[in-house]
Amino acid sequence: MAGRSTVRETAFAGVWWICHRGAGDKVESEEIAICPVPSILVSHRADIAAAARRIAQTLEESTPGQAEAF
Repeated sequence: MAGRSTVRETAFAGVWWICHRGAGDKVESEEIAICPVPSILVSHRADIAAAARRIAQTLEESTPGQAEAF
């Protein structure tokens, strides 16, 4: 399993500090990205489509008052 990643915008707009951790929470890589949004934060089209289907299914299956589970 991959470790956790953190993405933080610095004091400079559009300048991001990205840190990837591996086993034992050890830093595996760090980078500074200069861009509007780092690619690690952009959802893939297929993931978005799957999420939309799951939301629709959940709404269809819910009764009034259950939608608050979102």
